[in-house]
Amino acid sequence: EKKGIVEFKNVCFRYPDANEDVITDVNFIAKPGTTTAFIGSTGSGKSTLINAMLGTELLPARNEATTATIARIHDEDDATVFRGIVYDKDDNEISSREVLTLENMNEFNDNPNTARIEIFGNIVGISSQSLKLVLTDTPGPNNSRTDEHKNHTYRLIKDSKYKPMVLYILNATQLETNDDNSLLTDIANAMRDGGRQASDRFIFVLNKADEFDTDNEDVQKYIDKTKDYLEKHGIQNPKVFPCSSYVAKLIRLFKSGKQFTKKER
Repeated sequence: EKKGIVEFKNVCFRYPDANEDVITDVNFIAKPGTTTAFIGSTGSGKSTLINAMLGTELLPARNEATTATIARIHDEDDATVFRGIVYDKDDNEISSREVLTLENMNEFNDNPNTARIEIFGNIVGISSQSLKLVLTDTPGPNNSRTDEHKNHTYRLIKDSKYKPMVLYILNATQLETNDDNSLLTDIANAMRDGGRQASDRFIFVLNKADEFDTDNEDVQKYIDKTKDYLEKHGIQNPKVFPCSSYVAKLIRLFKSGKQFTKKER
């Protein structure tokens, strides 16, 4: 028994009523302090997906580039609110909030001196008292405030020592983007050079599944199209999971008692 370690060993997954597995024989070990990086191009819904996991509107999420800084979210199971500390490029603390809000995050993100935001709070539905899970929200390469931010994203992809899990968020309604072309090439190289475990640490999330035209095509066809797209970039046997971060976020907010607007209803 290894305390604080989560291990996936020969894991397979099949959707209900499907004839075959969509992923097979996944092997991955998450050690204490493990980082799960969220990477994706502008408009992929990356921040919305993280908000769905947090169960609250905390990260700015609009139909435009919203993440210009690095945000690291540390899971604290006993926390009742989120708190945040802001650092500049020289690692000096420049601001903090004991009760962090979306308005604060917008303010921090718009501040040109902000380089990194460390956030602490309870990630709903995940117990990580011994694992100490950390979610990292990265700016897209074309939205990075500095070269260091851009390099940070690429380091997470190429990291062969700590092997962080990478959730690559794809916009199901717009697969072909310049951001994707650059990032996916680096991911393909990391998966090829790092062996089996390096390959298994990359999960591809096909976001905005609520916009699928399921009257004419079933979900599996959208998954197959995405796999073909990724394989054109050199990514072999990708693990692809469709999701709707927006719908998931609304469900979480509804359970927490939020009053919806007319559009959200």
